[in-house]
Amino acid sequence: MKLRNKLILIISFIIFVVLLVTSISSYFVVKNIVIESALFNLEAVSNGQLNYLENMDQLNKDRLKLVSSRTQLRLSLKSYLRYSEIQDQSRMNKILKDALSSIKDYNEISIINLSGIVVSSTEAGSINEKSNDNDYFSKAEKGEITDHFFLDDDQNLIIHVYGPIIYDGEMIGVIRIAVSEEKIMSMLRDYSLFGNTGYFSFLIPADEENKFIATPRRIDGDDGKFKYVYYDDLGQISKKVIEKQIGTYRHLDDYRNNSFFAVVSYSDVLDFGYSVRMSREEVLKPLVYYKKILFSVVILLLLMMLSIFPIGVAAVTKPIIRLAELTKNVSEGKLDQEIEVFSNDEIGILGNSLNVMREHIKESKERYQTIIETTSQGFILVDSEMKIIEVNQSLCDMTAYTRDELIGKPSLDFINEENEIIFNGQIQQITDILHRSYEISLKKKNGETCPTIVNATTLVDEKGNYDGSFGLITDLTDRKRAEAEFQKIDKLESLGTLAGGIAHDFNNILTGIYGYISLLQTQLPENNSSTEYFNEIQKSMKRAVQLSRQLMTFSKEDNAVKENINLGDVIREVIKFNLSGSTLKPVFEESDHLWIVEADKGQIQQVFSNLTINAKQASPEGGHLFVTMQNSEIREKEIPGLESGKYIKIRVQDEGSGIDSKDLDKIFEPYFTTKKFGNGLGLATVYSIIKKHNGHIVIESEIAKGTTFTIFLPAVESQKIDHKCKPVVEAVSKKQLLKILVMDDEEMIRFLFSEILEKIGHVAETVSNGEEAVKKYKESMEKGNRFDIVILDLTIPGGMGGVETVKHILDMNSDAKVIACSGYSNNFVMADFLEYGFKGIISKPFTIEKVTEVINSIS
Repeated sequence: MKLRNKLILIISFIIFVVLLVTSISSYFVVKNIVIESALFNLEAVSNGQLNYLENMDQLNKDRLKLVSSRTQLRLSLKSYLRYSEIQDQSRMNKILKDALSSIKDYNEISIINLSGIVVSSTEAGSINEKSNDNDYFSKAEKGEITDHFFLDDDQNLIIHVYGPIIYDGEMIGVIRIAVSEEKIMSMLRDYSLFGNTGYFSFLIPADEENKFIATPRRIDGDDGKFKYVYYDDLGQISKKVIEKQIGTYRHLDDYRNNSFFAVVSYSDVLDFGYSVRMSREEVLKPLVYYKKILFSVVILLLLMMLSIFPIGVAAVTKPIIRLAELTKNVSEGKLDQEIEVFSNDEIGILGNSLNVMREHIKESKERYQTIIETTSQGFILVDSEMKIIEVNQSLCDMTAYTRDELIGKPSLDFINEENEIIFNGQIQQITDILHRSYEISLKKKNGETCPTIVNATTLVDEKGNYDGSFGLITDLTDRKRAEAEFQKIDKLESLGTLAGGIAHDFNNILTGIYGYISLLQTQLPENNSSTEYFNEIQKSMKRAVQLSRQLMTFSKEDNAVKENINLGDVIREVIKFNLSGSTLKPVFEESDHLWIVEADKGQIQQVFSNLTINAKQASPEGGHLFVTMQNSEIREKEIPGLESGKYIKIRVQDEGSGIDSKDLDKIFEPYFTTKKFGNGLGLATVYSIIKKHNGHIVIESEIAKGTTFTIFLPAVESQKIDHKCKPVVEAVSKKQLLKILVMDDEEMIRFLFSEILEKIGHVAETVSNGEEAVKKYKESMEKGNRFDIVILDLTIPGGMGGVETVKHILDMNSDAKVIACSGYSNNFVMADFLEYGFKGIISKPFTIEKVTEVINSIS
């Protein structure tokens, strides 16, 4: 159906609905007015009836008082009651008839004596009648004026008004007046002004419980008689009258189930209720005619509008159709075509708005495309069948596939087989959990896998059914490498804790062996056959000391002694020394103005010595060892685990046998080696030293092509090289007898020092901790025989060590000569002993020659 026809139908329908709603609304407004008018009239009549009945009752009572107050009547009654046997009743009757003739609407006047006997009446049949058996007579005897309603045998309503007759302040009888029923009936007729179905009715409680006197039931214009009725025989209206549910009702049924508007009232003065009612059908009858007229007007207006609409619709639809064609192009993504606007009316405004919307869509699409394409995370969009419909360049780079190779393919084709269970599990939860995050490995084009974390979001249609998903994919390769680095660091820290303790104890053991061997060698005569054996033992001991020092590299207590050094000079010197005489030739490439690094020179030498030895062992046929050194500025997060800043980048590349890829992740682990000979600590030591210098090291290797180590060491702001002056040791030619105090926690070491010192002609005293040393030194000063030299072990478990002890000794004697002794050869105190007040150092293990040399240098 064309737009023109649709608009005609739509506008016609709208007009029809408007007319229909207006008509219905107007009908209900008129209906409400009619109902409210009827209810208003009913309420007015109800109020008028109440006033009439109560006024009539009061008038009856006033008339009764007037009749009973006549002097002639009271004198006659008094005389008659006193002399009844000789008085003629006719006189009294005449007085009553005269009174009755002067008062309208009364049927009968009777006089009752205090015994309840009618002694005089305008009706002869009532004389001598007994009347004291009802409550109304009793109330009259008490001075009250009351009404009594009842029906006679012919169903006529009888109303008796009782009142007292008082003479000289004394009640001498009761007067009873009968009110005409016609008076009541005329009232009912006067107020039946609502058509044939409206009428006034009341209910008067009868002498019997649940029995009532009902108004003649005037239905459809028929007048009936008063009658007695019971509660169960009544309709809704009469029951509400009896229950005193006073109010205005829009819908109540009578005992015939006819529906009425009704007003229910109750008179406390008369002690009975009444209602004014009118048939709903009678009230609403005029609306039927009104409804027919209204319907005819609506149809007529609708026909008139339908004849005019096509002309106006044609003028409107043509530009709209043009807009529809252009917006279709926009919906298909053709955003470059602008909508032409020829008018300033609503259609023109719509055209301008569509142009603005097109620009916004275009900008939004470009912004979306920019965000998707520039994000470092991979983006993927799949349809309800899990086929890929959109990816970004980052995902292509991550997997090495092109966009065309990914789009249209099932996403499962690019999931690593080991992760298919995880992926299928996520698919099962796809409609229950809208946002999911899980780790999964993707297949790369070259066959490798790429660890990733996927943050996926479910898309649903308007019915809540699955309609696809999109996800942001983060490459975890660098993170996994960083985690591996942290695991290596954890292992090295664990090893460091163990190595520190082992190295310290091992050095103490070696000190004993080394020292006693040196003592034994002094006891041997020249050219003794055992000398060669002792020399071999010393060679083995040196290797043990070297191993101990390697272990110390991992120790947490190994504090590197750092200084500003020229890394190029150090590396050249170490590599050339290690490759001297080898068929492996070094090739150096160094940037101009290479930055300075702050490092422990000895440890850096050990790093490149180990790397050179490895390269030499991997290149038995010789070749080249390429070493490049250059300045490098690292950006934040460029290299995992490395802070941004200035670094020296060193690459050491050989052409040797290479390392299998499966071993690369373990190559820096302590005690891991691929060689037949070796302890597996070389590269672990390299890794530990680089990390302690806040650097970074990575390895690349390929079988039969060689191995490359890349190292980053942080450069320092200051570009000045430190030139530390070593203390000058002056040889002492003159032998002196010295008194020497030795402090060490190991008894064996103390005994060894005593033997060596006595052997070279000195006197030794030993203590096990710093507290004893301070005490001993103080006592020697007090006796005037102080110690010439003090030897202090730096580390005393659970006690005062050498650094703290030397302070106390220097406080007592600033010229004291104190030597530091430690199994930690790389300890920062040993490196800068003069700064801490020491005059010399002895490293464990030591020989008799070393002890002699140090003592002679400071004595």
